[in-house]
Amino acid sequence: MRSSKDIFEEQFAQMRERCLSLAADLDRVGRADGGWEAVSGDSRLALLKRAITLLSDAQPDRARRVLETFSDTSTAVK
Repeated sequence: MRSSKDIFEEQFAQMRERCLSLAADLDRVGRADGGWEAVSGDSRLALLKRAITLLSDAQPDRARRVLETFSDTSTAVK
């Protein structure tokens, strides 16, 4: 079994890239016509904020919890 240090070392560059990509996307939204005011009431922005918060907590199963944040639970599968 690989150590957490080995996994972190192996994945750090990709994690950094994904964080930078998200930051760049958010910057583009903020600089575009209308800025943040135009999307402040959009429920998807609230979902992104919730997911970002989940990424930084120390609880297990982050991937599952982030996925559930974006999952539509308004309809039941029959």
